[in-house]
Amino acid sequence: MRKLFILAVAAAATMFACGQNEGVQTEHGFRFVNHTNKEGNKPQPGETVLVQTYTYIGDSLMASTQKNFGGPREFTLFTPDRAPKRIPAIYDALLLMSEGDSGTVYEVIDTFLQKFIPPALKDNKEVRYEVVLVDIITAEEKAKALAEAQARIAGIETQVKATAADYKA
Repeated sequence: MRKLFILAVAAAATMFACGQNEGVQTEHGFRFVNHTNKEGNKPQPGETVLVQTYTYIGDSLMASTQKNFGGPREFTLFTPDRAPKRIPAIYDALLLMSEGDSGTVYEVIDTFLQKFIPPALKDNKEVRYEVVLVDIITAEEKAKALAEAQARIAGIETQVKATAADYKA
């Protein structure tokens, strides 16, 4: 009897723990689970973020920024006045994350997405995006990087003009 009681308590605890990570619903209806929740600075529409993403359908890795781009990718979050009609699931997830957070967002495969799903994976019901918000790039940092790039370009232009003048002489 005592073993049965312990088994029942263990089963109840397991069921309770499994139901704890259902996540939240984003503004546009996607299910989102934040795994780290560092509660730091959150990106705002119009800001640029550095993001690592992995896209899964079922257990198949369809794309990743590491595989496709060699590392994290830079995205500028659109403002509400420039928002597309179909809001991406990753956009909603990024607005709920803080710098350094890791999360998962789920997008139901509807008739639009169904066109892009490989035939072998047509039975799956959702796309899973594993997202890591690596960095929030401020407008000041972007301006500084732009100024540095322009300075490098100006230096190269000066070298090219000097080389061309030496060549003509």
